[in-house]
Amino acid sequence: MVTLQQNFSSMEETVRTLLQNQDPPEGPTVDPLDLMKAYKDKLLEEMWKQQDSLEGPTATET
Repeated sequence: MVTLQQNFSSMEETVRTLLQNQDPPEGPTVDPLDLMKAYKDKLLEEMWKQQDSLEGPTATET
């Protein structure tokens, strides 16, 4: 869980930095909604990986 929180904090800082360092209006811009969607998708992916690693391999006994 601590690792997930660290990943979350790191991704949050990355989004903040990207938003602060956007090109001026005459240059290409990044839609904040696109950034947040990518951020959310990455976070969900990390959560699923974390959950899968906690569950471990499933044993199929007959």
